[in-house]
Amino acid sequence: MVIGVIDVPRFPHSAWSILPSLQGILDGLIVRDKEGLAPSVKSTALKIREMAPGLPLWINSYVSVALSLPADGLALPANSAPAASLRSIWHKPIMASVHTLDELAYHQGADYYLWGHAFVSTSKPGLAPRSWSDLRQIIHQASAPVLVIGGINQDNVQAFQGIGIYGVCLSDGLWYEANPIAACEKIKSHLRSSYPNSPGGTPCD
Repeated sequence: MVIGVIDVPRFPHSAWSILPSLQGILDGLIVRDKEGLAPSVKSTALKIREMAPGLPLWINSYVSVALSLPADGLALPANSAPAASLRSIWHKPIMASVHTLDELAYHQGADYYLWGHAFVSTSKPGLAPRSWSDLRQIIHQASAPVLVIGGINQDNVQAFQGIGIYGVCLSDGLWYEANPIAACEKIKSHLRSSYPNSPGGTPCD
């Protein structure tokens, strides 16, 4: 499973043109704005829907935006309301960010869990990557698939081999590649062939 992540304030203008070509390659696209601006998330999501209607669209944080679109999935930060508490109003997939076993328990009932950051990440300047021992514990304890995020690209994705991940989320490691389409296809092919827990291309086939 390969999901793209658009951080609205940091998304390069040049990357807009490749979104239509990622239909059928990406399994989803998360739209988020860490500056806390719901209107920018909604307007960006609507633009994506117009340009690339075949991309499953996930909204980070803003349940109201996800409901109004409507989106295909909801991504929750670790410090958001617990995943289970939103089931009465949101009936589609939920992906919850978790970094520790306590956060995993807090978001019990999510459809997917997202752990990171795995490598040095431009979206978290100055912060060292998290311990992979926490990732291994979360994978062992989680009742739903675990994806990873943070500094992942076509050159380092093979480092997860044998850990048991379900997929990856890509941000700058996709948008700033010289050939983003080829990079995404390479990462997806690697997941399909190397990680038995990942569905590879199956959801989009």
